[in-house]
Amino acid sequence: MRRAGNAASHELNGDHRTTLAMLKVSWQLGLWFHRTFADPAYRSSPFIPPLAPIDESEELRGELDDWRRR
Repeated sequence: MRRAGNAASHELNGDHRTTLAMLKVSWQLGLWFHRTFADPAYRSSPFIPPLAPIDESEELRGELDDWRRR
């Protein structure tokens, strides 16, 4: 997880799939920590992934085309 985070931060390397996987692992570790050190009977709702990132490139291409025509 550390290596994937460092690659994403410092080398601008990574993808949505890796990020989502690391987020889920972090969530699972948080649950484990809470159950181990606070409340062994704690039951969490299922992992709900965030919405997929918006692809703004199509909108930007349209704006660039408009500017070029002008």
